[in-house]
Amino acid sequence: MPPLLAGGGRTTTHNERQKFAFFRNPPYLSTSMNALVRLQNWYASQLDGDWEHSYGIRIETLDNPGWWLEIDLSGTGIPDRPFERVRLGAPGHDAEWIDCRLEREKFIASGGVHRLEDMIGVFLTWATADR
Repeated sequence: MPPLLAGGGRTTTHNERQKFAFFRNPPYLSTSMNALVRLQNWYASQLDGDWEHSYGIRIETLDNPGWWLEIDLSGTGIPDRPFERVRLGAPGHDAEWIDCRLEREKFIASGGVHRLEDMIGVFLTWATADR
């Protein structure tokens, strides 16, 4: 198999190839429930009469173009879980770029126009994994 190219046309490392493989065979997609339905279910599981008034989920479009996903994790117990940043490609250089990270008790992801479901999936895989 020829080497994959990452942002800027450089050859990818073994770790980056593993991350690309994650998106070719995404473990978060289920034949019975897509990522958006699973995100709705995760959100519903957080509702306690208070959390939803102060925290929540934001999905927006970006002008480069792409998507922005921000999920406030305050009060969920999830921010303490280890999370390894996911970064593939580069905005403006690759249409299929993605960047997922944790910042101040928020899961923040941005990605290309066809990566919204992947961004949600990365969150759900991490947030719903057994400890």
